[in-house]
This record gives sequence, structure tokens and C-alpha cells, in this order.
Amino acid sequence: MAAIVMPNAIEQLNAESSVQPARIPDLQFYMHLDELNWAFIKPLTEKGRDIYVSIEMRQDIWYPISYAGFLFFSLWLMIKKLPVAKRSYFGVLFFPVLAFFADLIENLSLVKIVSRYPEVQETAFLWYQVGFVTKWSAAIFSFVALIVLLVIWLKQVYSLKPQG
Repeated sequence: MAAIVMPNAIEQLNAESSVQPARIPDLQFYMHLDELNWAFIKPLTEKGRDIYVSIEMRQDIWYPISYAGFLFFSLWLMIKKLPVAKRSYFGVLFFPVLAFFADLIENLSLVKIVSRYPEVQETAFLWYQVGFVTKWSAAIFSFVALIVLLVIWLKQVYSLKPQG
């Protein structure tokens, strides 16, 4: 997403922003509501805000699908390789799905905040924060779980090989 869609999006938004370069919330680790309003939304023209909403609604769906799908199927494959007794780990598949939906909540909240500007959307910003924290927590937990499952699987594979 960032490599394919975002450069074009950043170029379009910079053309419609009085502040160069535009500080896109998707590429920031965290933005406070005042910072979001003053550093991103206010410098954009109305056309720039429309472009951002369009990009969020049509193109930013692919990024959550790609990373959540990768994590889900990677975890699923690793769990399938474990012995039957260890298959109780299937609950970990919940976390990439949670990250996906949290990312959607984050994106939809940003769309509402940007599309309703200059009206302050404190509730939407609260949902943005919840989505942001939940997305990153679930994604990081999923990556850690993938590494742990990989280590368990590697220990299993190398402990089964005869020592020569």
C-alpha cells in the first residue's frame, strides 16, 4: 500500500495542501486531535480533503487485507504443522482478524473526521485512537506469535532428526 498507492496519494495531497509535505495520518505513528486538525486537515483545500477521503475509502482497504491475510495464513500454516496436541493454538488466529477490523475502524474514523471538517469530531477521534492502538497491538501480537510458533516448529523438526 505505502509503496504503490501512497506516493501517488502524497503527490495529490501535497498539490492541495498549503503545508509541504502534507502530514498524512496513515504514515504517522500517532497524531493528537489538534495536530490532526492543524497539521493535516486545515492546510488541505476542500478538494484535498475529498481526495483523501476517496483514497481512504477506495484504496486503503488493500493494506489491511494484505497484512492481516499474510498474518492469518502464516499463523494458520504454522499451527497446522504442529502436533495435534498443540493445535489449541488456533485461538491466535483471532488477532490478525482483530487487527484488520481495527484498521477499518481507524480508517473510517479518519474519513469521518476529514469529511466533517471544520466540525470537531471528538467521538470519531476516540474511535480512531481505539482503532490505532488495537490495530498495532493485535498486529504486533500476531508477529510475535508467528515467531514463537516458528521457533516451536523448528525445535520440533530438529529434535526429530536422528543424531549422527
